[in-house]
Amino acid sequence: MSFDSIWNYVNSATTASSVTNAVGYITLGNDGQIKFGGSYTSDLNSIQQNAINSGGFSKIFAGGYGMYAAQKENGSLVIFGYTTNNSSDELPVINKLLNSVVTDVRFNYGAGAAKLSDGTVVTWGHNGYESEAVKLLTSPAKSSSSGQFQIPLVPEIYISFEPNSKIDAISI
Repeated sequence: MSFDSIWNYVNSATTASSVTNAVGYITLGNDGQIKFGGSYTSDLNSIQQNAINSGGFSKIFAGGYGMYAAQKENGSLVIFGYTTNNSSDELPVINKLLNSVVTDVRFNYGAGAAKLSDGTVVTWGHNGYESEAVKLLTSPAKSSSSGQFQIPLVPEIYISFEPNSKIDAISI
């Protein structure tokens, strides 16, 4: 696994503009609609597609390796990209985020983490990366004027999970 800090970043924007990750982009329009392109943006499931088509977005995120998210004005979040598209394993997470108020988002190479307004952390992606995504969410981060977060992370311990185990919601 690659826990290199180069992948531990989030580009975000709250005004009409585009942000990128290693393999694609997401754009927020003045009308609250989003557009996106690049790797891992073409095979969205119907829940993701319906959320995107309904618009009302106020913030966009891109980071990690092909990870994307867009936050609606009501605080809910739609996630897509690497490890989330067309994955029945991630449907409960996608639905949870679309029905919650999200206060923070972080990505690493293979997973993402979102902090909800009640303090719960929801993760998605590869199990081996999810615990590291939680660490990113709970570590202080500095933002540059471009809205990019650079979070150095060199884990001392690697945590392994059983193949079917998940860390989808834990309380901090």
